[in-house]
Amino acid sequence: DPERLDQSARDKMHLVQDIVTAIRTLRSESVIPPGLKIDCHLRQLDSKTREILEDRDVHEFICSLARLNSLTSSTSTPLPSEYLFTVFKGGEIYVPSKGVIDKEKEKARLLKNKGQLEQMLLRGKASLENKDFLARAPREEVESRRQTLQETQKKIEWLDRNLEGLSS
Repeated sequence: DPERLDQSARDKMHLVQDIVTAIRTLRSESVIPPGLKIDCHLRQLDSKTREILEDRDVHEFICSLARLNSLTSSTSTPLPSEYLFTVFKGGEIYVPSKGVIDKEKEKARLLKNKGQLEQMLLRGKASLENKDFLARAPREEVESRRQTLQETQKKIEWLDRNLEGLSS
């Protein structure tokens, strides 16, 4: 069925894009040289992602585009002693960081970002606790701020996971 094949190809390509984008963003933010090949561990994969990653071509395509030495998705593989963490739509990504980044600079960067996000969170919470704002603001604006608060909270949790990974 051509329609099913097209959907399968779209699903594969979306997954490749999500994983490669997440890895490239992590590399960029953590100042990992783009030419340096790194290892990557995938965890907490949903069943669809796991199934797509069983395709050797998809696996190799991700390794090529993200400049990886290896891409593993075994839950039995222990996490590296020091790692960087990010997420994509189908799971979590761990990159061993020992010898790849300046650990102290990365911790300082993460702590600075976390401080900025915590300030945003406090301001957002204050506006949503302001009865006057809630009474006057359009419902869409209030909902948008709630959503922004949730996203900010998630980002803080991700930063905490990265700090935890660098503290090992």
